[in-house]
Amino acid sequence: MHPIYDIRIYLSGPMADKTYDEATEWRNSFKALLSALISEKLSVDMVKYLDPCDRWYESYSEISKHSRSIVSIDKFEYRSADIVVVNCAEKGWGTPMEMFDAYEHYDKIVLSYVGDQEFPSIWVKEHSTEMFRNWIDIVNWIVQYGHRLK
Repeated sequence: MHPIYDIRIYLSGPMADKTYDEATEWRNSFKALLSALISEKLSVDMVKYLDPCDRWYESYSEISKHSRSIVSIDKFEYRSADIVVVNCAEKGWGTPMEMFDAYEHYDKIVLSYVGDQEFPSIWVKEHSTEMFRNWIDIVNWIVQYGHRLK
């Protein structure tokens, strides 16, 4: 195994109509899972997470008031990421827009979690580098190929 050097991972997934705990649960679990595997298998963990939940707003009026800067920062982050990890298990508006733009216009590696969906959207399929049914397979992919990104 090779060390991962300074990989930037953007965590894309539904946030609207979710509590902070609901929006961050999968993100925090993913971060812990990747860190644990890196610690176990690799010598260096220099993963930088670009997490839109770091800019949490409690009310819709605050979100609406700051919508331009929220979207601008999100765009900057996923466009500067090496990998975009997308939670496609739930529907949303922003998530597919981020996914499409990152894959189609910026040639980003897009790793999509589809869970147990029998037939994931063909749009997800066509705008993903890889689709996965569980988080551990995404983490294993990053550990296996992440060193090649720099």
